Amino acid sequence: MMIQKRVLVAEDDPVTAGILRAILGSAGFEVTVADNGKQALDVFLNSPFPVIVTDIAMPQLTGQELIENIKAHGYEPVIIVQTAVDEVHSVIEIMKQGVFDYVLKPLNQQEFLHKIENAFEIAELRQVEKALERERELRTEQQLSNRNTIEKILTRDYDKFDKELFTNLKTSFSQGSGFGGLLALISLISVQAKKEGGKYIIDKELMDLVIQNAQMGQRALEAFSEIESILNEQFDLQPYTVAEFSTIINRELQNIEPLMQIKNTVIKFGDNSASLSNKKVNIDQKKFLQALRELFINAMKFSIEKSSILLLLNLTSKSLMISVLNKPIPGNNNVMGIPSEYARIIFEPFFRLTRIVDERFGTLEFGLGLTMVEKIIRKHRGKIIAGNIIDHLDIGQKGSIRVNFEIELPLSE
Repeated sequence: MMIQKRVLVAEDDPVTAGILRAILGSAGFEVTVADNGKQALDVFLNSPFPVIVTDIAMPQLTGQELIENIKAHGYEPVIIVQTAVDEVHSVIEIMKQGVFDYVLKPLNQQEFLHKIENAFEIAELRQVEKALERERELRTEQQLSNRNTIEKILTRDYDKFDKELFTNLKTSFSQGSGFGGLLALISLISVQAKKEGGKYIIDKELMDLVIQNAQMGQRALEAFSEIESILNEQFDLQPYTVAEFSTIINRELQNIEPLMQIKNTVIKFGDNSASLSNKKVNIDQKKFLQALRELFINAMKFSIEKSSILLLLNLTSKSLMISVLNKPIPGNNNVMGIPSEYARIIFEPFFRLTRIVDERFGTLEFGLGLTMVEKIIRKHRGKIIAGNIIDHLDIGQKGSIRVNFEIELPLSE
């Protein structure tokens, strides 16, 4: 479900109002016009809009008074102010109230529509951020009510358990029993299979399938080796400001643009790092980007076609929160998102919510990718959770599900 492209235009001049209606309407936006500030406020409170375009000088309520009243009711639409050149000094004061942007009269149509499109992207990010905040509050309440259970979980010796688990699994895979024996047998068949008349006695399709599965098993073994290496090696954690961290993420987004084209996916980065630039986090850049890339690929694989993935950064008093949100395709039994009973085990090896395998992304389908992500994040002294949030982007309609993978990294002291 996409955000409804509804725009409220507050403009007392009928000619200008007609021009705005025509420009926005021709670009596919649903436009409602109010000819004074009071009417605009009444219309908005009756059915809130994600984006408002307002004049400054209007009867009954000025543009500034309209904005003040809307915010007083607890709403945060994205607001664009239109003004004449000689009113620019008034815009400066209004911008201090959190106005998104302004446009000068007479309008430059292309520039105006570009700002409107940007406004809707910001509206989408704001709404999801609010949903995330509500979900975090609920999660905190639940954690407080289950403190004893959480303390038991936190006292578990994770590193000792994981090192033993992955070492044992790797040994089982590589030695002469279990999968190791199977791989050895497949390799033997592929080398020593008897030929007659230039053909294998074993059916060729079956033989190809055997060899293919042997190669996949080898890739699984390599993945276990990589996870074991992550668990045992020392990470080179270096301090980065949030602004520097944001730049690193932007570079990685450019690197994965070819993968976005597979399902016509767009990753929208809600980058407010300028306001967070004095805070720092300690990361191993190479390893952290490896985890983040896997999260992006996971989100793209299990997103609906032509949808947006949201990447959001937010600060708490002690942590940097990194959220990757996608609109999921239906899973097994048409289940949407991650059922709550699976939220804790989704990072376990071999666990998968869906039988769908999308080979276009060129990644392993053994359920090991998220396991690797969780191990890398924990080596950063952080944690990662997965779950659903309700995406209330369309007023008056039932919210849709977004899957949220949320990383919590401690701020550097």
